[in-house]
Amino acid sequence: SVDYAPGEHLTVERFDDYYDPDSVLLASLTIRLIDDDDTRLNAIRAGEVDVAQISAAQVQLASADSSLEVRTDAALAIDHIGLNISIPPFDDPLVREAINYAIDREALLEGIYRGTGIIAWQPFPPGYFANDPELEEMYPYDPDKARELLAEAGYPDGFSFDFQTNSQPFRVQATQAVAGMLAEVGIETNIITMEGPALLDAFYYQNAVAAYFTPWGGRADPSQTLDNLFGPSGLNNPSKITDPELAELLEQARASGDQDERGQLFREASELIMKDSRMIPLMFPGVTTVIRDNVVGYSTELTGKANFLNVGVLAAE
Repeated sequence: SVDYAPGEHLTVERFDDYYDPDSVLLASLTIRLIDDDDTRLNAIRAGEVDVAQISAAQVQLASADSSLEVRTDAALAIDHIGLNISIPPFDDPLVREAINYAIDREALLEGIYRGTGIIAWQPFPPGYFANDPELEEMYPYDPDKARELLAEAGYPDGFSFDFQTNSQPFRVQATQAVAGMLAEVGIETNIITMEGPALLDAFYYQNAVAAYFTPWGGRADPSQTLDNLFGPSGLNNPSKITDPELAELLEQARASGDQDERGQLFREASELIMKDSRMIPLMFPGVTTVIRDNVVGYSTELTGKANFLNVGVLAAE
């Protein structure tokens, strides 16, 4: 890098000895960190930035600007409720299962995600080699079933918990929508908003957060996702609790070099994860990007990360 201001921006310059120099068209690239959704959209509308990611709620406004291209690309990123299953009552599989049944994912898709995205029933999206078609719609919206499970778990009148979320407006709105659904089955929430870094530290390292609305950015290999979120030493598994059978499947998947075999192992692992409701999946939102009309070649990887190879900026006429 040639200029780095933590929390603000990173500027890098072209490396002339890159093995494929013809694919590096930009002399320099600046990545700005703009946490607020509205500020980010205003920046690209004003021409202060050339590419920006926006929330589903902003698509209509951005699309009204003829100088901008708006597109949503499929990605492995998933929005879900992150749980620390060492903290009661989320240590009880019946409670976790009740939450899965209490969420109306169709309503979230239409009302919060504005129809952009794919409902998530498991860790990986449809069409991906690690996805298990048998797990689709495993937990359809069924508030009566959720209440029955809560009663069976010893919570006939429900319970309450602190529900943390990132302070970004879209995530707050999504958290509020989920909280409303949980309230319908007797689960009351106290929504607490936190800045991203503080929230991650509290959940992953301090074991101070039981449940929070969170995106998982997706990884290039399914082992990275499942090992991190559910493995016995996973950085993103604060409880460090793992079923021995699941741990064995994850180990086998890491060791195998056969794509078909690995796919089957991932499907079996996902089945265990979902049968135990280790995950409360909500949505594969895709990546919604706004691109100014003078930018060419920009693309988003399946991991949800930007690909800056072959990206150029047309000279002003």
